[in-house]
Amino acid sequence: MDINAILQTHEVSHLPHAYQDWLRRYGRGPGHDPVFHRQGGVAYMPEALENRLAARTIVSSMPTSYELPADALVVSTWQGYMFEFVMVDEGDDPPLLVYIEGDAEAQQRESQMLSGWLASLIRTENSQDAP
Repeated sequence: MDINAILQTHEVSHLPHAYQDWLRRYGRGPGHDPVFHRQGGVAYMPEALENRLAARTIVSSMPTSYELPADALVVSTWQGYMFEFVMVDEGDDPPLLVYIEGDAEAQQRESQMLSGWLASLIRTENSQDAP
C-alpha cells in the first residue's frame, strides 16, 4: 500500500497507526480485490485516494459554514452526501467523525474509535461472504 500517495492526496503530514496497519492488511479490500465498495460507500484503495476531494464536494454542495479541517483524514465517503473522517493529530486511534451534507458541524460517532470502525468493515464484509 502506498502510504505516501495517501499523505499527498489527503494533504496530511502523517497517518494514525490504526489506519496504517489497516491499509497494509486490507487497504485493497478483503482478499485484496483491486476495487471494493462498501455498500454504497468508498473506503478501500484506489478509490479512497479521492475521498478528500469527494468530501470537499459534499461540503460545497450545500450552503453551510462548515469547512473540512486541514488535518482531517477522510477515511470513507457514502453515496455522495456524507463522509467519515478523523483528525490525524488526535493520536494513533482517533475518534471517528461524520459529516452529513448541509450540517453546520461534524459529529462524533458515538463511542467509536477509528480501529473499531475499521474492524467493523472487515467483519461486515466477511459476514457477507459466508454461505
